[in-house]
Amino acid sequence: MGRSSTRRRSEPCTRQSSPDWPPISVKGFEVADTSLAYDLGTKVPLYARHGIPEAWVIDAATRRTRVFRQPFGRGEASRSAGSGYATEVSIEPHEAISSASVVDDAGEQVVVELARLLPTVG
Repeated sequence: MGRSSTRRRSEPCTRQSSPDWPPISVKGFEVADTSLAYDLGTKVPLYARHGIPEAWVIDAATRRTRVFRQPFGRGEASRSAGSGYATEVSIEPHEAISSASVVDDAGEQVVVELARLLPTVG
């Protein structure tokens, strides 16, 4: 005799349902050597479809960082061509970058100097 069970899909636990959760900053961060095309063409749009607010892709060959912000809605991201993000910025290796959701203990934005983060090539 087979066993029958009924499963009720429970509501997901969200920040609204659990206001005591600490703030969480979720980002996609990729360093691409041989995987640049895959990271840009597959992973970044996947991050956008899942609502990841920001994705950084560092091209290991040029040391240039591409920053994607403001993902489109789930439906829009799946229909749109490209990254699935509203904004894309290219940051040169000698420049600095910050993110509104990455702050220090005083609540100030953390600035990342890419030249200090990335090793010198050559």
